Amino acid sequence: MSIPKAPDDFKPFIKKIHRDFNQRNLTPIEHKIYNGEKPLEMPNTLKANGMRLHLGKEADYEQKDLIVEFESNESHLLVVSQDLSARIALMKLFTQNFKTANKELLFYNAEKRLVRELDELKKHHITPMQGPLGSVLDTAMNPNSVLMVDNLNEAKELRDKIGVEKLRSFLEKATDNEQYCIIFAHDFKQIQTNYDSVKLKELLNNHFKQRLAFRCNGENLSAIKKDLPLLANKLNALFVELSKDSHTEFRPFSL
Repeated sequence: MSIPKAPDDFKPFIKKIHRDFNQRNLTPIEHKIYNGEKPLEMPNTLKANGMRLHLGKEADYEQKDLIVEFESNESHLLVVSQDLSARIALMKLFTQNFKTANKELLFYNAEKRLVRELDELKKHHITPMQGPLGSVLDTAMNPNSVLMVDNLNEAKELRDKIGVEKLRSFLEKATDNEQYCIIFAHDFKQIQTNYDSVKLKELLNNHFKQRLAFRCNGENLSAIKKDLPLLANKLNALFVELSKDSHTEFRPFSL
């Protein structure tokens, strides 16, 4: 056994430890190596179920699973990213979770730039609903379904009281029916500072206390929650739980 840089008089002791270890048939320690520069591959099996998402692993050496749980009508998810490609990557990741949990996806698209990406999204079973969002909210959605909206800055129906009230009614009853909502926004600061809709801001504050930031600038991060750190690594995201006053840096799975 060769021990680099070990003094000669120390080698017999090291060899004795190694020999004793082998004689006792001890289980070798599994070493974890954290690679901060490599995308995180999608596992063969996601730990998702009807009311939780398995999105990645925490960005540290422990690498615990990052799980988002929808436990109440306050815990719907707001996703903020200026980067369209980042939002698309998250949509695909969410859809893999929906597939694992056998959930039905209702996707409302208000993002004009997404139109040219629809053929690619359809390969991942992401197909926009036909008709206005209000009409969908007026109808009874199936239990065990997910409402996903992209994006809030372009969704004009959610700037008036009627549209907000319809969404609020859905959100309050959703978790009882194994349903939840994910809304994307590309400029959350604009929504917080420039929009006149007090009702929309109240809805976001009351029902979207779980937030995910991916490739966000400082202004968007501050709008989500004060004093959030800027992420140096573009592969990482932040999961923010307002009800717990906490945030977790994690690496989303990559398709």
